[in-house]
Amino acid sequence: HEAEPLGGMRGGWCLLACGPSIQQAKPRPSSAAAIVLDETTLAHLPGYTVLDAITLRLPQVRTFATTGACPGVLLRGADRLIADSNPDVYVDHAHTIDTCPLATLWASDVRRVEIYPLGVAARPGYPAAPHGLILIFMRGSRAQ
Repeated sequence: HEAEPLGGMRGGWCLLACGPSIQQAKPRPSSAAAIVLDETTLAHLPGYTVLDAITLRLPQVRTFATTGACPGVLLRGADRLIADSNPDVYVDHAHTIDTCPLATLWASDVRRVEIYPLGVAARPGYPAAPHGLILIFMRGSRAQ
């Protein structure tokens, strides 16, 4: 039985139509570039969660309801060998245990979101993640 996507979001890469607020982080050698949602973009999304902002800007990201309280998130295809295909999520350098912060943090409270679909961050200090990485930096935080 296949899970239903939240908000009817479906796949399909959006590279040119995503708007000027998506930037590429400077990648390290052998790492993938990030998709960045900057503070200006996020500030213009009052009433939207970080997950809403991600799916608005990246319609290829699939979200779905799970048996738990946190949403399922697929940056790439699902892993058929491992039940959990969620990306690793960090908030101000702290590794979260699930995807709940994506659905509970307001986009307008966030300074920057970096999405690494291939799971290799351009920043030091983040281990590679097989299902992708999402780095969230809050407004007013000293985390860079």
